[in-house]
Amino acid sequence: VRYNISQNDGIANSYGSITIGASAGNCNNNNIYNNTCYNNYVCADARAGNVNNNFYNNIFYCTASGTATVTAQTGAWFLNNDYYNSAGGFKFVIAGNTYTSLGALQASAWSEQWNGGNYGYNVNPTLNNPGNGGTIGNEYPNTLTNYKLNSGSPMINTGFNLATTTGFLFNVGSADFNGLSIPNGGAYDIGACEYH
Repeated sequence: VRYNISQNDGIANSYGSITIGASAGNCNNNNIYNNTCYNNYVCADARAGNVNNNFYNNIFYCTASGTATVTAQTGAWFLNNDYYNSAGGFKFVIAGNTYTSLGALQASAWSEQWNGGNYGYNVNPTLNNPGNGGTIGNEYPNTLTNYKLNSGSPMINTGFNLATTTGFLFNVGSADFNGLSIPNGGAYDIGACEYH
């Protein structure tokens, strides 16, 4: 699941922008990377009983005070994502444990660690005009500019290289959400829109 944009999806039924496995055991072995999720509820919700669901290089942009950007159970793993709440604070809930800082999450050994290094971000990704994307026809993704990275965004060239790093070696494709080439500027970006 890659290079998608979600704006306030799922909230009517208390789902996240990305919800893994509403029924236990029905959604396993998925790689979810380079998506941008904007929500005034939880951005990613990985539910119990599903295994080996991995999230890489995503922007999780929450707007509600006190809301967890991510809720997950064991069986979900997160690496090099940006967890940003425009209302302030950091909240990540996994396996019943709540973490209120990226450092605490990294120290927990649940997520945002790989090969001895700490990963992840808790910064404003500086998107063009988040929250105002409206609805577009699915054949015209190049017309949606709201979730493009602005110049100077900390997401530029900081994506984990899933294409060439041993242990991953994904076929990540050749274009982002807007149909622009990836990578650009020598490295992959975080989120659905590569900076050009």
